[in-house]
Amino acid sequence: QTTDISAWIGFVESRGFKKIILIGHSAGAAAVREYQSEEQDIRVAGLVLASGSVDSSPSIDSSQYIQAASLLAEGKGEELIKDPKRSFPSYISAATFMDIANSPLEYKDFFGVHTPNTGITKIQCPILAFYGTDSDVGNEKTLELLKASTQKQSKPPINVTTTMIKGAEHMYMGKEVQVADVIIKWISGI
Repeated sequence: QTTDISAWIGFVESRGFKKIILIGHSAGAAAVREYQSEEQDIRVAGLVLASGSVDSSPSIDSSQYIQAASLLAEGKGEELIKDPKRSFPSYISAATFMDIANSPLEYKDFFGVHTPNTGITKIQCPILAFYGTDSDVGNEKTLELLKASTQKQSKPPINVTTTMIKGAEHMYMGKEVQVADVIIKWISGI
């Protein structure tokens, strides 16, 4: 993942853009925040985390783990496995599932809900995090937890902005203009 994100940033930079905003949705939110935590890429001017996880407490489903490990062993990491915990049909690639299951604690508990000095302490660019009001992934309390957890860290990020997207579910279907407006307004403020 890190090399993919770095390559995309390099591509965008080759097109003349000097400051990049990384946007990640769901598992992609974890990917962009971990990239910036690991690399501290000076080209990244901000992170947008849409429907990303905050609390690391949910346990890994053992049947999903077995299925994902088997697919990886067969060289089929891109095959999808169903997430039975969601209220809507949801799938994740075997490789992404294993990346999440096997990530170090500092990235599983990225915002430091349960652990001090996690990945968030290495982020020095502004962050925008949001959920949809009709989503079953996160809500206003989740965003409050994110902000409270980051502020108690020894080195919190310089700026964390949170908001809710009205009427949106996890995929933000039909709310793309509202999402774009929120992101544009946030970018113009940083």
